[in-house]
Amino acid sequence: VQWCPSRHYIEDQRELLLRAPQPPLISRQEGLPRRAQHTRMARMVATLVVAACALTANGDEPSAAALAPSCGALSEETPQTVDGPYGSSIPRVDAATTTAAAVRALLTEFGVVVVENAASPAQMDALDADLETNRGRMFRGRPGSFAGADITRNSAKPLAESATARDLAVHPLVLEVAKTHLAPWCKRIRLGACTAMYVDPLNVSDAPSPAQVFHRDDMIWNGDLFWTSDCNAQNNKPTLGISAMWAISDFTALNGATRVAVGSHRQCPRTAQPTPAMRIEQAVMPKGSVLLWDDGTFHGASARATYEELLLASQDDDVDASLLVRKSLFFVYQLGWTMPEHNFFFAMPTPLVRSSTFSAELQGLLGLDGLNAPEVDAHPWTSGPVYTLPYMGGADGQAAGDGVQYEM
Repeated sequence: VQWCPSRHYIEDQRELLLRAPQPPLISRQEGLPRRAQHTRMARMVATLVVAACALTANGDEPSAAALAPSCGALSEETPQTVDGPYGSSIPRVDAATTTAAAVRALLTEFGVVVVENAASPAQMDALDADLETNRGRMFRGRPGSFAGADITRNSAKPLAESATARDLAVHPLVLEVAKTHLAPWCKRIRLGACTAMYVDPLNVSDAPSPAQVFHRDDMIWNGDLFWTSDCNAQNNKPTLGISAMWAISDFTALNGATRVAVGSHRQCPRTAQPTPAMRIEQAVMPKGSVLLWDDGTFHGASARATYEELLLASQDDDVDASLLVRKSLFFVYQLGWTMPEHNFFFAMPTPLVRSSTFSAELQGLLGLDGLNAPEVDAHPWTSGPVYTLPYMGGADGQAAGDGVQYEM
């Protein structure tokens, strides 16, 4: 009953334990899920907590007799083993040994993949130091909002604040996956969003925000429109974008690692929330990893643990509260002819974006590419490409997608 103030976190973990065939468990070492033989016990404890809190809220006594039915079926379960170093069935690869083709194949099949060791700890430390100087200019979500009161965000401008952020935006493996994954539906891709997100409670004694509602990132372009009919023609339905979440710090069960409904990008017709048949996994991953998902995949932040739960997990009276902090850098790569979520040119000085500080490749991702006729180039008003959309859209071989035709 003493855990009832943290019931959002408990309920979130119980949902994962009940629905995931290989559920994540809290380790007593560093708060990381581990290979464990106690899945059944963890499920029963979570179920008991939820049931006890419900009884207490109704003014009833959470006695053993009252709680027994809640664990009836669970008590007969055979303990499950957990495969993989982090107890998660989200596909995982190592950046040092994988290829863009292999990552894309996993992304196509499962809608999500973790690439470990994609960046070094030193790179993540440098990124963290760059962004830390600007944390006072970040915004925090309202209580109960989609953004979350536990999360502070630095949107659109991290590219101007950190050389490491600029490097990660054009990371060779991630960019090749994005380009090849989206190539069937456009000639060029765009960077649609860049946000630094910190799960960092104002006070460790505060109750955690509820888990973020499950959502698909392609909802900003009404992606459901393509998945409401003709479900036998899934191979012809466009992928509007892919998202990349870089782990500046470890993503753990305690600090609210992202939840993902594996394979939900293929659902047709779509539902507003994951169905009971979908496999919900938590993307626990070490610092320097990147989580990639198809923008049609259901996902959302988990509820973080309370400080009391952190103490219980660590069995240490002087545990570091920073284990509840989760830091990340988020990118969206999208079809070149779709509207970006962020207007980078209102968030960063245009002269800086057009300077050598930004590589030509990154400038192109932000929209500084296209085609001009020679006489337009010479006009004093013109400072960049005028024809952009035809240059971005249309598959190769389509005349309408070859841009404006002109004589030299």
